[in-house]
Amino acid sequence: QASSARGSFRKRSTGRRGSRHTSAPASAEGLGASEVRVDALTEEQWAQIRQARKVYTDAGGYLDEYGDMMMLRFLVNNKWKPQATAKQLKSTAAWRKKVGADDIRRAIANGLSLLEMPKILETVYTVSIIPQHRTTLKGDSLALLEVGSMVLDEFFETMNNKDYFTMNLHLMEHQTFHADKTSMARGSLVRFACLVDAEGITTKHISMRMLWRLKPCMPLADL
Repeated sequence: QASSARGSFRKRSTGRRGSRHTSAPASAEGLGASEVRVDALTEEQWAQIRQARKVYTDAGGYLDEYGDMMMLRFLVNNKWKPQATAKQLKSTAAWRKKVGADDIRRAIANGLSLLEMPKILETVYTVSIIPQHRTTLKGDSLALLEVGSMVLDEFFETMNNKDYFTMNLHLMEHQTFHADKTSMARGSLVRFACLVDAEGITTKHISMRMLWRLKPCMPLADL
């Protein structure tokens, strides 16, 4: 898969030979997703992606046809440092197996839609949220959330904390799967952005019961 993906992107490359230095080019460390060009990766960096795939799968991780994009995210996040990347890959593989994230990703690849995911409808009935809107100026996928619109009593009545975690896990998997798919199609690393409207937030929105519900979900975006 890595070699076939590399070949498809090479057709659009500039033809310049890549440096043999193991660090990422400046573009791969940019904050904007559009600055991480897949067709600008060097042979050395593709080798690191292949090694990342091996580390991840040896640790029990599951990779689909967009696995190269997933591995690229880990490498960019760790500034192309092999040991740091391997450590995160191993812990992520174990965590995803534990919570069933790989099964969710497979279901999404087979057509599971947002509206079919657990507790999504209950969520949109209690807070104004558009999980998948348009894109940012740099091409990242964009979601909108108006926190102050939340009907707190209904929010807590319609689902328990475990349900809320499961819903967020499905939502994150949907976002990352489609970000990886779009990254492969565009040839640049697409990320996910969420625009939050904080108007109307009160102390009820940051109560202990709210923080207790949110706490297990906070690391999801980094795993």
